[in-house]
Amino acid sequence: LMQCKEEAFNTRYTYLSIVNNFLNYLASLNVLQLNEVSQALLQQFLHFRRKKPYSAASVAVRVAALDRFFMWAYDQQYCYS
Repeated sequence: LMQCKEEAFNTRYTYLSIVNNFLNYLASLNVLQLNEVSQALLQQFLHFRRKKPYSAASVAVRVAALDRFFMWAYDQQYCYS
C-alpha cells in the first residue's frame, strides 16, 4: 500500500512537471489562451527534444499528463474544446 501511494505521488509530480514545462513552452511562443493550442503545437511539444527523440513510453506519459491537464482546464472552463 505504501508503494502505491509513493507511485501516485511520483506520477503527480511527473505530470505537474510536464504541465509546467508545457505552460512555459506556450509562454515562450506567446500563446496566452488554451484555445489557441493547435494539434501541431501539441505534437511539437510532445516530440521535441534537443538531443534525441523521446521514447514511446516518455511520449505516452507526456500525452497522459496533458490529457489530464486539458480535462481539468475544460472542467474549469479555461478552454472550450
